[in-house]
Order: sequence, then C-alpha cells, then structure tokens
Amino acid sequence: MKQVIIMQGLSGSGKTHWANTNFPNASVCSADRFFEMGLDEYHFDPSLLGKAHAQCLSRFIYAINRGDSTVIVDNTNTERWEWENYVQLAIHWGYQWGVVDIYDSPAGLTDEQLAARCKHNVPVEAIARQRERYEHPMKEELYLKV
Repeated sequence: MKQVIIMQGLSGSGKTHWANTNFPNASVCSADRFFEMGLDEYHFDPSLLGKAHAQCLSRFIYAINRGDSTVIVDNTNTERWEWENYVQLAIHWGYQWGVVDIYDSPAGLTDEQLAARCKHNVPVEAIARQRERYEHPMKEELYLKV
C-alpha cells in the first residue's frame, strides 16, 4: 500500500518526532529542511518561506513520482489550504492519505511550553497565531488523532 501522511500540529507539538518514530524509513518532505544547515543549525528567514514550501512540494512530487511507499508531509499545516494540494497529488498518483493531527501534543501544552520544546526557536506569539487559525481535519480525513 502506498500512503501519504500529512502531519498537522503547532510548532513544538512533536510532529517530526512522531513521524521519525513511527515511519523511520519514510520519505519526509518538510519546509524546515530548507533552513537546516547541518545537524544542529537552523537559520529561519521569513522572506524565504515561499521558496522553502516550493522545495517541500517539489520533493513530495519527486517521492510520489518515484513510487515511495510512505511519504510524509511534515509541516505545521494549520490551515486546510496548506495541505490540500498534497492530497490532490496523492489521489492522482494512487496513494491513500490521511492526516495525523497532533495539535498541541498529546499532553495539551500551552503556547509557552510548545515554544520551549520547539527546536527551531519559534516565538510564543507565532505559536499563538498558529493556534488561532488552526483548522482540524474532518474525522474521515484522519490517519490518526494523537
């Protein structure tokens, strides 16, 4: 079975950890990778966010075109429009798909706790904005609600 898993959750919620733990051999596409400079360096530049997401989509298309069995989109995906194109491409290429909705982690963390956990130094204010606009998927779209 070929599958696409859309990760959805606030920054610091544990999306990447969940994906790496549950699918260590999956192809993971993430806008964050655009800003990574080695194992422990991350240099976010908001002016390059569009390029980061374009690269993420390009890597996703490459992975499904190659026929990878599990492809994970590991972004915050706080609003539906952010992940709908991935779903349409998955369907077109014959992949089953679902959303893993982590939201604010299984523990229900505050914005401050999420900011403290986040590896990419996302400020509390940005996480609060993510929370305000968050659109949970419909029940039938869920791969798993954590």
